[in-house]
Amino acid sequence: ILRTDVAANFKAPAADTADYVRNLPPIDSARIAGTVPDGAITNAKLAANAVTTDKVLNGTILFQDIGQNGATAGQVMKWTGTVWAARPDSLDGVGITSLSAGTPGPPTGGSGLTFSVSPITAAGSIAIANSGVTNTMLASGSVDSAKIVSNAVNAVHLVNGAVTNAKLAPNAVATGNIADGTILFQDIAQNGAGVGQVMKWTGTGWAPRNDSLGAGGVGGSGIAGQVAFWSATTNLGGNSSFWWDNSNLSLGLGTTTPYTQLTLTNTLGFTNGTTPLTYIYQSGTANPRRTLLAHSPSFSQWGLAYNDPTDQMIFQQDSLNPVMAVGIGAKSIGINTAAPEAVLDLRAGPQGLVVQSSPGQNTDDIMIKRPGPLSPTNIRFTLSQRASNRNLWLYGYDGEVFRDFLGFDFPNNLVTSPAGGDVLVVQLDSGSVGIRTRAPTQALDVAGNLRVRNMPVFNPQGTLYDVYAFADGTFYTVLIIPEPGNPLRPRRLRSPERVLQLSPVEVTWEKSNKDDVVIMPDDARSLVPELLGEKSEHYPEGIKYDKLTLYLLEVVKNQQQQITELTAAVQKLEAAVRSANTTGTAK
Repeated sequence: ILRTDVAANFKAPAADTADYVRNLPPIDSARIAGTVPDGAITNAKLAANAVTTDKVLNGTILFQDIGQNGATAGQVMKWTGTVWAARPDSLDGVGITSLSAGTPGPPTGGSGLTFSVSPITAAGSIAIANSGVTNTMLASGSVDSAKIVSNAVNAVHLVNGAVTNAKLAPNAVATGNIADGTILFQDIAQNGAGVGQVMKWTGTGWAPRNDSLGAGGVGGSGIAGQVAFWSATTNLGGNSSFWWDNSNLSLGLGTTTPYTQLTLTNTLGFTNGTTPLTYIYQSGTANPRRTLLAHSPSFSQWGLAYNDPTDQMIFQQDSLNPVMAVGIGAKSIGINTAAPEAVLDLRAGPQGLVVQSSPGQNTDDIMIKRPGPLSPTNIRFTLSQRASNRNLWLYGYDGEVFRDFLGFDFPNNLVTSPAGGDVLVVQLDSGSVGIRTRAPTQALDVAGNLRVRNMPVFNPQGTLYDVYAFADGTFYTVLIIPEPGNPLRPRRLRSPERVLQLSPVEVTWEKSNKDDVVIMPDDARSLVPELLGEKSEHYPEGIKYDKLTLYLLEVVKNQQQQITELTAAVQKLEAAVRSANTTGTAK
């Protein structure tokens, strides 16, 4: 065993050098401190990977000790998942990951120290088993750098803590001497860094700098799927109302289940009111029809669309059933049609067109006029509700004079002309027409004289009559003699006594429930067909009672002639009787 008091003059016998070295006490920092001069152990004295994490004093590695490692200006050291590497800062999209300290592995190797028979010299050789030399084997200061062959001592030959920072020469530890992955965060000095700063390559070296995301580091909290935002000057936050669905590449505002690329659960606002807020197409005039606003994914065609070839905004139930089309180019509106044939083309459904105005009397609901001021050549025609919204008037106005054309009296079920007047009144309940009366009692009730001009009769053809009425309401006709060159070709009535075979009957009218006396058309058809009125689409077959008197007149004339003849015969017979009586008395 080598004693420390003779270590300086120790010369091991050549024959048993290995035995002496094998029994030397271990080399510890206390012994090296007194015997190895500062700086004696240089980079050349350390084997590759000889220095591990537990051999490096915490905080002793400065930024300038770290090589560029391929970094470019602005990059930071970032953990890739397997190693540290130079990468862009946190704006590169890799994100911020959690970091943890590494764990150094335990020393490995056998034990024992074996010397050759030759003395220990620079040119000699010695084989030392792992951990074969311990602190107790070396006298303090007995081993200096000259005694250590380059790369002879590696990590397994040194007792933990034996080599201190003072024992290493400046720049003694190079990249090749440090085992990969053995330097932990606590081994790196502060180097003047402030809270939240990162190590960034400046172009010439590593230096503490602010994180790109803020002044002095980034903190905060959130959950997967939330879109991060600045909750403070140096903190990021997250909220489930701002959500990114990375599987479907959809962004949700107010929802965590966006079903389109951008899904909003509230409104969308703009502050720019002087330029278009959005564009439907980039350019062109023949783009395909596009839905702008839709009900839902299940009803994607229900909503508002734009048809570029026709320049129409279309409210649609689906692409084939437009509800309303607004023609921007044609300046037209179509309801239930995408092809309006006028400025307003209403293809009404069961309800048609409904106009509802503000409450009140005399409300003008619908007006028709041309552009420009009112005048006798530019009249406004108006449909107006009157009298507590119970009557409806159609009137015209030229700016000075009102003309009330037609009125509808709902409570009394009347149609009047002029509106609200009684010149012409139609009583819809009874089917009566009144002229200058609002209460007609007959199918046609005229309060005044009646004259019918140039009324044709059906037989003989071409004959015209004027019809007049006496003050008591009796009608009579006046035959209009045709102009010369148009002879009447008169002829006597054929068998006028036929009318005597007609049998008047009593009837009760179904609608008015009134009793009446009529001649049935079936009787006239077989006996006097000339008395039948012409049947048409609008008028039923009826009796021409005015012609019946003409037949009766001829019958009466014939009867009168017969009476005259009978009277003359009776008078002659009476004269003969008187004459006979007178002769007989004389005898």
